[in-house]
Amino acid sequence: MVAFFPMNKTNNPSNDSQNLLTSRSQKRSRKNRVRKPPPKLELLIELVNLLPPENTSELEALSPETLKAQAEAIVNDPSYKVSKRWLLINAGLKNKGYSPIIWELTKLLVEHLENISPELRDYVYRGRLTEYNVLATTTIPNESAIIRYEDLWYSAQRLRKIVSLNNAKTRGSFLVSMLYPAPVPIPIWDRIDEFGYIRVFRDSFTDAVGETDVEAARIRECKACKRIFWAGRLDAQQCGSAKCKSILSTRLWRENKQLYNKERRRKKRKARGRASSEVKV
Repeated sequence: MVAFFPMNKTNNPSNDSQNLLTSRSQKRSRKNRVRKPPPKLELLIELVNLLPPENTSELEALSPETLKAQAEAIVNDPSYKVSKRWLLINAGLKNKGYSPIIWELTKLLVEHLENISPELRDYVYRGRLTEYNVLATTTIPNESAIIRYEDLWYSAQRLRKIVSLNNAKTRGSFLVSMLYPAPVPIPIWDRIDEFGYIRVFRDSFTDAVGETDVEAARIRECKACKRIFWAGRLDAQQCGSAKCKSILSTRLWRENKQLYNKERRRKKRKARGRASSEVKV
């Protein structure tokens, strides 16, 4: 007597292999799927990339702490004299909490940004760039160039930390505490709108990533130019510029030169063998 066991989804090997293929195809399709960035996050990444590359003397000179120390040194110098322009507008700015340090700090900031990126200078000083008007007008209610710049600076730091977390092999509270050794100083403003409702200021980073759910794996650092970019495809390794594509492809070729040469020799041998067999026939 032969017992009959009906094949179902759990004990059918063909179903298991089919499920495995389906799972792999889903992962492959997710990897190759191109996804556009949220609009505000895309603009923020563009602004952040106007800053000098990380770990450079130019970027260190633009640190808010460095600029503040330079402004304080200028004002505390015994030979320092306040400009006539400052004396003229001092009465109008006194109630807003401005001081000679703020005045000199703004001058230093604008001078540094003028040499690095006039586009970034215009955004920080005026906040009226057409392509960045969403961040400049709706995100930051205060017109101060210093506040706008510090907001952008710390947004860049937070984006870099996200990249570090993505590159880490293990995750957890310990890793987060190592990557964030100190809290990020973010100014907060509360205001009452024209209808009498309370409105709380949100910094640019929070506002940009709060539009929708953002996949952390799509915020990456280009392996060629070290700029932050949005990975439309999850397997993207460079920001997409022609220069970075060329640099990365050349670098990969050099790293895998032996494998390329080995594969080239194999193809040549295969072609010669095919040609000789055709001649014999």
